[in-house]
Amino acid sequence: MSTYGSLIWSHIAALFQYVPQSLAIAAVLELISIIRLKMHGDRVRLYKAAVMFIFWTYMVSLVFITLLSREPGSRHDISLRLFETWGNTRLSHAFFFENILLFIPFGALLPLAFHRARRIRFTVLAGFLTSLGIETVQVITQMGYGQIDDILTNVVGTAIGFDIWLLIFEKNYLDIRRRR
Repeated sequence: MSTYGSLIWSHIAALFQYVPQSLAIAAVLELISIIRLKMHGDRVRLYKAAVMFIFWTYMVSLVFITLLSREPGSRHDISLRLFETWGNTRLSHAFFFENILLFIPFGALLPLAFHRARRIRFTVLAGFLTSLGIETVQVITQMGYGQIDDILTNVVGTAIGFDIWLLIFEKNYLDIRRRR
């Protein structure tokens, strides 16, 4: 495996420490959602409940990964220079690709969880706003560097994830791609 690949895989493996907490919080969120649906007399569809559970697990993991895994006040910089994070080291290149990988699930899960997100403009805008929100909180809390590159790479990951969703779940994938 290439050095980049092993670096990225080692970072991904480290993220699995957040899975138990994410599963627990997502289960509580989903249980609240199911109770709310039942109180309003709505049917609970198993498929939709499963998709929402996976979506919430991912979103809680995203919060742990991007915010709660860092010491408050540990980072102070803001970078508005495009591609500044690419750097000259293997580690900086790995971080660049990891930011793309981090948001691929967002782009694939959002259209599964919410019907409105089955349009690329909506999903990419949601990915942009989510990434912007993360970067803003990181700057305010000083739990991460505010970087325009992170927003760009997260949006690219969202678009890739949306294309994966289209490819897997949409029968008319080629027609939809042509209409964009």
